[in-house]
Amino acid sequence: MRRGFTLVELLIVIGVIAVLAGLLFPAIGLVKKQANDIKCGSNLRQIATALEVYRQNNNDLFPLTLKGTLSGGEYQLPAKIFLCPFDLSRGQDSHMGRNPIWDTQNDLTILYEPGSSYMNEVPSDPARLSANDLGFFWRDRATPPLVTDIPPPTRADGKANQLQHGNFTNKNLVGYQRFGAPFSGSIVPIIRCYHHHAWPASGVGGNTVEQALSMPARVNNVSFDFNVFKSIPWWEVALDPDL
Repeated sequence: MRRGFTLVELLIVIGVIAVLAGLLFPAIGLVKKQANDIKCGSNLRQIATALEVYRQNNNDLFPLTLKGTLSGGEYQLPAKIFLCPFDLSRGQDSHMGRNPIWDTQNDLTILYEPGSSYMNEVPSDPARLSANDLGFFWRDRATPPLVTDIPPPTRADGKANQLQHGNFTNKNLVGYQRFGAPFSGSIVPIIRCYHHHAWPASGVGGNTVEQALSMPARVNNVSFDFNVFKSIPWWEVALDPDL
């Protein structure tokens, strides 16, 4: 006659299963996070490829919006491509995963597009260039452009200026001597995703080079050369060729 399990034996088995499950669940969570990160990078590359096709067909201009221009139609990108797996709002957060206090400093809601988790860093639309952008993208020029210029500058123009001239080095010099080393096309973002980490409630932080460099790389980017990489919010600081 076979003897059944005793209560003690059952408790031991249940305890072992609980321990194994406790060890397994974090690993499953990590694998899922890595898979979502890869999926987001894949989304970015597909959008970047469609952007390049658009540029080839439109005199080297970037589209005004990502989803509005590239979803369906000639480019055939499905709506789900524009949603980051980490975006709990499913594209309905106008701050795109950033803390709202950032917009008092950077005015980046001008780049928000409903239904998309990603920020279009290079729209060829003057209306999507804020006053802060004028001071930032062209801060190294002796005579920054004006919104009233014809044609008015765009964020795409600003990124081109960063690629060509790099960061500010010495305001006492003139012309191109004012600039540092040009940025590589592999590290200048054209699309960004902020949804991969929770951001500090106090805002962006990093008001100095030391503070900025101490921040973890939380932003997913795809560059002019289709390179997907992570960076701090102020990517120019961490990736400056002169540092």
